[in-house]
Amino acid sequence: KQSIIEHIDGDLEVFDQNWIKKRGVVSFAGYRLSSSTGETIGVFALFSKHPILAAEKTSLESLSSTIAQMIQTGKANESLRKSEERFRAIFEQAGVGVCLSISNTGEFLRINQKFCNILGYTREELFLRSFRKIFHPEDLQVYLRHIKQLLEGKIQNFSIEIRFLHKSGLDIWVNLTVSPMHEEEREENFHIAIVKNITEQKQARELIRIQRDLGIALASINNISEVLNTSLEAIFKMQSIDCGCR
Repeated sequence: KQSIIEHIDGDLEVFDQNWIKKRGVVSFAGYRLSSSTGETIGVFALFSKHPILAAEKTSLESLSSTIAQMIQTGKANESLRKSEERFRAIFEQAGVGVCLSISNTGEFLRINQKFCNILGYTREELFLRSFRKIFHPEDLQVYLRHIKQLLEGKIQNFSIEIRFLHKSGLDIWVNLTVSPMHEEEREENFHIAIVKNITEQKQARELIRIQRDLGIALASINNISEVLNTSLEAIFKMQSIDCGCR
């Protein structure tokens, strides 16, 4: 929508006539700036000291469209910036380890501090390694099979219990959840990995299993002992009877 006033002096739509006269304004052009969805995002106004020509009106219409696009792009960029800031805050403050890495090579793209703490490496040290190099050698193929299925589209994501290697050389049991990520400007496939250290839970479960197995073993030993005692008592009785007969 546009508004053109060819002779602004004395026009009832213009409230401050004194301002107009002091500045020698002759004409006015106003354009509503709209978004792609039709939402009003601003107004472009021009006060001119000479009459606005027909060719100038066409140029002003084009200029108002350009300004509207620039405003809309600026708002989109601001929205994107805020979204990225929120993601960065969530990423860094998460109570679990989080990393982004290229699926085919394992190259790290982003790592949060919790991920570093779990493995005992600094962020700089991890960026010199790859995601694949932090796995226990016996468990790496398990991870690679799942990643292959993810890249082939056979699964949407996966969650497994698997071992990492701490910088100290100790095994770390983790719950690893992996989901694919997509960005139009990035050609490589990459994914987000969420890592929770479950070493203590694993050790607790293992201790319970050992205690259970030990209890079963002790019960078996007791049963065998009772059988042996019963057998020995029977043998002694038979020997006593045999001696009495003689």
